[in-house]
Amino acid sequence: WGGVGKGVLYTAGSDRIIRVWDADGGKLLHTLKDHAHWVTTLALSTDFVLRTGPFDHTAKKPSSDEEAQAMALARYTEITKSHPEVMISGSDDHTLFLWNLFPPTRGSTSDISSMTNESAKVNGKVKPVARLLGHQSQVAHVAFSPDGRWAASAGFDRSIRIWEGRTGKYVSTLRGHIAPVYRLTWSIDSRYLVSASKDSTLK
Repeated sequence: WGGVGKGVLYTAGSDRIIRVWDADGGKLLHTLKDHAHWVTTLALSTDFVLRTGPFDHTAKKPSSDEEAQAMALARYTEITKSHPEVMISGSDDHTLFLWNLFPPTRGSTSDISSMTNESAKVNGKVKPVARLLGHQSQVAHVAFSPDGRWAASAGFDRSIRIWEGRTGKYVSTLRGHIAPVYRLTWSIDSRYLVSASKDSTLK
């Protein structure tokens, strides 16, 4: 569930298709068909701030629902001020794609249909910003760091790969597990990463 406009829903499945919906009215905004196999994981650069809402390191508690909504919106606006909400998709085809579907626009953001990224379209089709290559087997999970600067992907090839969250550029590969890596999570300060594997360990 993304924070663009009044809300955006991102869905994906074994049909290899990612669909993006206007959560306010249910209108289909995008149909993305670039993956060649099941789409197994999606992540947004704003996942952390959307999940935590008005609560941050200051421990300030909102006094009402209205104040909580205002605080949550302020946090979302701040993190998307310098870079828009972007998405990474991962698949059993061993690849990931970085998508920028809703670039910044002037004026009101209430009409989400007017925010679709026309500049990213080729022959009427939205294209990804980058294709992230390197995994030698299925991609199990992808997660953005809370600040949106980094993304980490885990695969059945027993590796974890680190990418620049805004460009999709490859940064590093972490090896240490002896079985498929299933899940990843970042620390709140974006400095540490925890991985969980079929080998029964966390690293």
